[in-house]
Amino acid sequence: MPKRRIIVGFFLRLFLLYGFLVIPWSVVKACYGSFYRVAATDIFGSLIPGGTVRYERMSEPRGGYDTHIFYMNTRTGAWQTAVASSRDPAYFQTIFLISLVLATPVPWRRRGWALVAGLALVQGFIFLKVFVTLLYGFSRPQVAVLDPAPLLRLWLSAANRILVADLVALLLVPVFIWMLVTFRATDWDGLAGLDTKANTQSHRNPPPS
Repeated sequence: MPKRRIIVGFFLRLFLLYGFLVIPWSVVKACYGSFYRVAATDIFGSLIPGGTVRYERMSEPRGGYDTHIFYMNTRTGAWQTAVASSRDPAYFQTIFLISLVLATPVPWRRRGWALVAGLALVQGFIFLKVFVTLLYGFSRPQVAVLDPAPLLRLWLSAANRILVADLVALLLVPVFIWMLVTFRATDWDGLAGLDTKANTQSHRNPPPS
């Protein structure tokens, strides 16, 4: 029973916190989207030799997408566009991690340190996703800034599909980071101890015949 109460309490807090953090998206999306596009352009704009990339706001967002990505080959002048969402790869993963950490029944001091480390790691993962998307975009034949070997091209395509479009991957990464930064070995031992204690109690107090 104690273990069940801990688990139920965790999920209740998780849903409440996540819902609380999702609600402001309609208000903060303009500011957050602008930050995402400016940061991505500043960091990745001229990172790949022979190519430039710009992230700009779509005049009419559609289907959750609010960002145009412009890839250009500066040697040939060839260019290509793609669409992206500032919400799915960044905002939702960030607030999901925050909700997981804050909902976890561990001391607040540890939650604070876990939040700092977790946010650094999840932003690093978002950086990796944008970088993989950049490599994939520059390897497309329409732009051809990069000319990877067939096996590497296949790997880039798969990585782009998994890291950007796969909803399961988008959710699993914050969960993995949360487990990494929040829990210690003694926490798992404690959960096992709750089971042992509950089983011992049931043997000591058998149901009436």
